[in-house]
Amino acid sequence: MNKGLSISAVVVLLLGTVVAQAPGQGLQNVYVVGCVQQPSGFALDDKGLTVLQALALAKGALHNAALDSSRLIRPTASLPKETPIHLKKMLAAKVADLQLQPGDVVFIPCSKARNEAPQENDGPLTYDR
Repeated sequence: MNKGLSISAVVVLLLGTVVAQAPGQGLQNVYVVGCVQQPSGFALDDKGLTVLQALALAKGALHNAALDSSRLIRPTASLPKETPIHLKKMLAAKVADLQLQPGDVVFIPCSKARNEAPQENDGPLTYDR
């Protein structure tokens, strides 16, 4: 990513729209973008928020979400750091849920294969254990 981009610019690039936020409060939010029902920013409170909680607030992943390609984008002093998220395993309780920090972006991409043949009922993804 470009060194000059702010985390707000990263969210705009990933989401395609601006998430409303108060001036100076951008890093008190976390963002869930990509192949989810309701991409958005969510305010962090004293209790914090995990990846799965943030996904639930975004109303879940779409049927064509590439869960195994999900990434956590975390702001740092220089460039944002990208970390793979094992979301499929996380949803099956096979790996620990991750605690989010202010400014984090959870990016869940869409599957290219599933995008080529859209289904008639494009609804939320159901999770089987």
